[in-house]
Formats: sequence, structure tokens, C-alpha cells
Amino acid sequence: LEGREQTLAVARIQGNIEQGLKWNPAFQQTTVDLYRDLSRAAGGERKLDLIIWPESATPFYFQDAGPLAHTVGQVPPDTGALLLFGSPAYEPSGPDFRYLNSAFLLSAEGGMLGRSDKVHLVPFGEYVPFGRWFPFIDKLVVGIGDFSPGTITPLPMNGHQAGVLVCFEGIFPELAREHVRKGADLLVNITNDAWFGHSSAPWQHLAMTRFRAVENRIWVARAANTGITAFITPAGRITAQTPLFETASLVDTVGLGAAPTLYGRLGDLIPAIFLGLTLIGIFWLRRGRRERHG
Repeated sequence: LEGREQTLAVARIQGNIEQGLKWNPAFQQTTVDLYRDLSRAAGGERKLDLIIWPESATPFYFQDAGPLAHTVGQVPPDTGALLLFGSPAYEPSGPDFRYLNSAFLLSAEGGMLGRSDKVHLVPFGEYVPFGRWFPFIDKLVVGIGDFSPGTITPLPMNGHQAGVLVCFEGIFPELAREHVRKGADLLVNITNDAWFGHSSAPWQHLAMTRFRAVENRIWVARAANTGITAFITPAGRITAQTPLFETASLVDTVGLGAAPTLYGRLGDLIPAIFLGLTLIGIFWLRRGRRERHG
């Protein structure tokens, strides 16, 4: 496993929930039951350490408890594995609340280990830019109020840490790098790419996420609602993946730990230097032309 001595047996569950049904309250129980049953079946194949459900896999506020949350909380004891899943969250903010697109991690006994909130939100999807000045512009995506950005918080995982990249956060190298700098030894990308349909976008999203593994020399476990769910090695190689728009589970072993890399040490400094040199070169070229024609 690419030189990693410690490993985890991980299952990713692809529920394949239609976008038009995802936030319909009438289908909440069906959705939770599907993820529970797929997780139990995956756990029956082999002993699992971690089960991952996609972004907003639970289309309700898990933190409010209740029967649906109880069903989710029974999955870890039933399988003996940690459970990481996407769910909306909220917290008090003055006289009101702020809403977050979050990932929760439960222990093998069903207890709460932590929550990680999405940092980089989708404009006009999860929030409206300058919405205070343009109240007539509504969100393009059906959801639960305007979301607020969180902070980068790797989740504790039995002596290790998982850095969660929610949805298109997987395309931003600085976010993955910061998770690793804060101690993450496994990156997890949970997403819902149902919006893209049968276009090239899910494949492009997966391709860009592979670079996060290479930049940090770390494994990436990716769970997508409708696909593409995959395992990505620290060299960027995909060891297993699911088809699009199929209900499936994927079980494999990942290594733990991130190797030192140039990008990890310097970040975007080198591209910034080359950008600066390019701008300086353009300036001198334009100046030289003016002098010759002056």
C-alpha cells in the first residue's frame, strides 16, 4: 500500500439518491434505511474500520436526534466500524442560527467523535454573494437556508485524523494541504455530483481530486451520492471505482500517513514566483516596445 505501514479497511456507500427526491421529507426514512442496509452488507464482507457516506447523505439535522438519527447511530455498533457521513448542521449565531454543510464522525459504539464543516461554499448554490445588497437573488439550489463557511478541522479517528473535503473542496489544493498540515493522515472527499447528470463533470471532478493525493502523498477515499466513488493512492492511481448512477458499495484497504512533499512545504509559493516573473517580463516587453516606437 505505497509504503504505508498502518492501514484501514474502508467501505464507501453510494446511495444513488435522485436529486429530486433527496430533500423530500417523504423519502427520508427510505434514504436512511438504504444507507444502513448497504453498510451492513459491506460489513458482512469483511471486518471494517471505517464506513463513509456521501455529502448530505442524511437529508435532515442529525444533531436533533430523533428516530432517523437513532437509525444512523446504530450503524457503527452493527458493523463495528466508525461512520463518517454528510449532514446539514446549525449552531446559534446571535439572535439567529448559522447553517453548515457538515460531516459527522461516529465511533464504533455510536458516540460522537467530531464534526467538520465545509469551508469553501458554492456561490449561488450554498450562499448568495452580496446577498445583503441583492435580496431578490435567491439560491439556485434547493437546500436549507444560506450556509456559512466553517473552519478546517480534521476529525479524530482512533489515534489518526481524517481531513474531510466536502463536494468541490476537492479541487482546491490549499484546503487539502491545510488538512494535512493540521495532522490529517487520510483525506476523505464526500460529494453529491447528481447535479451534473451523465456529463463529463463527475469525471473531471474525480480527476482533479486525484491531484490532492499526489500533492500531499496521501490516500484519498471518495464517496459520491451518484458516483464516482473511488479509492485514490498517494501516487494518484485509482485502485477501485464505481459506475455512475448505480447503487453500490466499495470496500478496500487504504494506507495512513502523508509523506513530505515540495508542495506541502512551499504551497503555492513557486507558482506565485513564476506568476510574478511573468508579469515582470510582460512589463519589460511592453516598456521596450514603447521605447523603440517612441
